[in-house]
Amino acid sequence: MEVCYIMKEVLILFSGGKDSFLSTLLMLDKGYKVNLVTFDNEYDLKSENVLIGAKRIQKKYGVEKVKILGVKKTDAILRELICSFYNYDIDYIKDNFGKVTISQFNCLSCRLAMYILAIIICKQNKINLVVDGARRNQLFAIEQDEMIGEFKKLFKQYEIEINYPLLDEINDYTVKMKY
Repeated sequence: MEVCYIMKEVLILFSGGKDSFLSTLLMLDKGYKVNLVTFDNEYDLKSENVLIGAKRIQKKYGVEKVKILGVKKTDAILRELICSFYNYDIDYIKDNFGKVTISQFNCLSCRLAMYILAIIICKQNKINLVVDGARRNQLFAIEQDEMIGEFKKLFKQYEIEINYPLLDEINDYTVKMKY
């Protein structure tokens, strides 16, 4: 009898930085087929450089284990999220978002735009796991417990899990020693 093995798939939010690169390698080492997607919010991403890193991983691990989904634009979703924020009054912002600066809200909007597109991509490709290389020690508001919990709830509504394999890692050496 022939045994059919189906490799579990994951969608990696691939910025091309060391955290997304390392997260990709960790998931490959765990036996996942990775689908790399890069999000471009039209600010400063050099997507051609990101694709060079993705192709390096693909060359080493093979096209059967590494699929490059390309660069997806988030600017339309991002614009909707940010424009609505600018129309809220101060009391509404404080009551619904707590003490948040405009720059923090911009970060939240950008991350949320990426996550909305990630959910759509997952649903289209029947993927139920997303990996984000975020690290808590970078001290961004969007990578702290309260926001991580909210993001996990968002994905769970669509029967998708989001995982942050580097969230509590302090440095790359620690990660390398574990894996």
